[in-house]
Amino acid sequence: GLTAANSGCLFDLDVINTAGILITSIDVNDRATTGNVDIEVYITPNTYVGKDGLPSAWTQVSQGNGVGKGRDLPTPVDVADFILQPGKYGMAIHYLGTGMAYTNGTGTGPTGNQVYTNADIGLTCGMSRAGFFTGTTNTPRVWNGTIYYRPAASAILQGAGTPTPGS
Repeated sequence: GLTAANSGCLFDLDVINTAGILITSIDVNDRATTGNVDIEVYITPNTYVGKDGLPSAWTQVSQGNGVGKGRDLPTPVDVADFILQPGKYGMAIHYLGTGMAYTNGTGTGPTGNQVYTNADIGLTCGMSRAGFFTGTTNTPRVWNGTIYYRPAASAILQGAGTPTPGS
């Protein structure tokens, strides 16, 4: 299926890796056959469920653009890198100026197409909205895309010189 421009797809992401993950790019399935494909990425704690119409519940964590490859072809989008610590998140991909292509959901059981898991993350697909957290809801919808990530490196603070007692 297809949705209109400025639509969004929402799903749940469970970060299992104890180091967290660093997301570096995202492939999307969009309607644009030429020109820019711009997206924004939002998260909310725990789940998207019940928050799909509440913009204030979401925090934008990234944005990026790529060149449209056309429906059913992966369009690479170079997003600004961002880290997700271990835990559960609702995630929304908001398409700016183009519409997304999606798959109808067939369930979360063993023969369904709505749950994907590996050693680092779990993804449970959910729904789409015709606008930016507004408009017609379509459920179940499976976001068509790929999240490129690596385990997040531990932050190390280093300084030079002699430590001052009490600092």
